[in-house]
Formats: sequence, C-alpha cells, structure tokens
Amino acid sequence: LIDKHSKNEKKLNLQFESEIAEQASKILLLDNNLKLSQINNEKLLDKLHNKEIEADELRSQLYSYQNESNNYLLLNQDLTNNLNNSESLINELNRKNLNLQNEIDNLRNEICNNRIEITDKAIEVSKYQTIVKENEFVIGRHENDKNDLIDKIEKMSTDIENIKRENELKFL
Repeated sequence: LIDKHSKNEKKLNLQFESEIAEQASKILLLDNNLKLSQINNEKLLDKLHNKEIEADELRSQLYSYQNESNNYLLLNQDLTNNLNNSESLINELNRKNLNLQNEIDNLRNEICNNRIEITDKAIEVSKYQTIVKENEFVIGRHENDKNDLIDKIEKMSTDIENIKRENELKFL
C-alpha cells in the first residue's frame, strides 16, 4: 500500500512538474513576445518621430514658398507700376511679368504638392499611432496572460505542498 501510494505521489509530482515546466515555457514565450512587441513599438515610435520631423520640414518649405510667392507678387506689382515709362520698358516688363507668373504658378503647384505630401505624412503618422496603440493593447494582454500563468503556477505549487502534507499525514 505504501509502495502504491509512493508511486501515485511520484506520478502526481511528475505531472505537476510537467505542468509547471509547460507553464514556465509559456511564460518565457509570452515574455519574448512582450519584448518583441516593445522593440517594435520603439521602432514605430522612431518612425513616427521621423515622419513628424519630415512633416515639420515640409511645413517650413510650404511657408518659405508662400513667402517667395508673396515676394514675387510684390515684385510683379512694382513692375506693373513702371509700365508707364516707355514702350520698350512695357514690353520688357510684360515678358518679366509672364515669367514671374509662371514661377508663381510653379510655386503654387509645388505648394499644393507639399500640402498633399503633408496630408499623406499626417495619414501615415496616424497609421503609426494606431499601430502603437494596438501594440500597447497586445503588450497589456501579454502581461495579463503572464500574470495569470504565474498565479496558476503558484496555485499548483501550493497544491503540491498540500498533497505532500496530506501524504505525510497519511503515513503518520
């Protein structure tokens, strides 16, 4: 009877140890997944920061182009005021005016393109922010799973200790 009881205890101990090892393996896997998610989050935050820097640079370019456009418009106005001086001056100024108007149109096109690019960057920043939030949710879920597994292992350890005590009491 003692031999049979000892075999049952060993069998139970082996089962519990196997379960503990399996749970520890799951914890390690979850811990690795958590670390990978944190690394990915840091990379995404770096990308997000870079995209924000790019967006700021594009905004700066946009303001510069707008100032340049305003300067050309002012220059155009000055040239128009001088048209009354002479016929040759009028022809010269009309030619310059056309060139300036083309440059202004080009700058406006460039400003429009920059606005589109800024919008695209803002959308991309928003996507990265969404990914970061999703990863933070996954990290939280992994932390909860890890804590649940630790609680189960602690309960199993307590159960093993209780079974050992019960077995010791049975032998006494």
